[in-house]
Amino acid sequence: MSGDATMNLDLLRQILARLDGLEQKVDAKLMDTRPIWERALAEIVATRAELSEARAELAETRSELSETRSELAETRAELAETRAELAETRTELAEFRTSVEGRLDKLEVELAEFRHETNANLHSLDRQIMVVAKEFVHLRSDQHYLEDRVEAIEQALKPKA
Repeated sequence: MSGDATMNLDLLRQILARLDGLEQKVDAKLMDTRPIWERALAEIVATRAELSEARAELAETRSELSETRSELAETRAELAETRAELAETRTELAEFRTSVEGRLDKLEVELAEFRHETNANLHSLDRQIMVVAKEFVHLRSDQHYLEDRVEAIEQALKPKA
């Protein structure tokens, strides 16, 4: 039994020595992998921070996109209103143009009638002027004749000296 105990004691010492060796190896491995894990954790923390920042930027972008969509909707509504106003203005302009064209047509007819009347009146006036001119020529001729007779009578009435 003492041999068994010694053998067990030796075996136990071997196991403990081996366990110490394994423990040292694990500690050594831990020392080797600890910087890797620290870097990995630091990268995970940095990645999470970047992800959080990206999410915040995405939320801001979504907010801006929503605002842009609202502005676009307003712009489209304003454009639709402007188009409606333009269509109304075009209709009013067409009506005004039709009205003006009607008035111009009426004025052209009236102007043509006025020209015709004026030409007729000028022709009549021209004939009257011709009559007056002829009468004036006759009167002038009669005046010369009478002046010649008066002079002849005055010459006949003058005593001959």
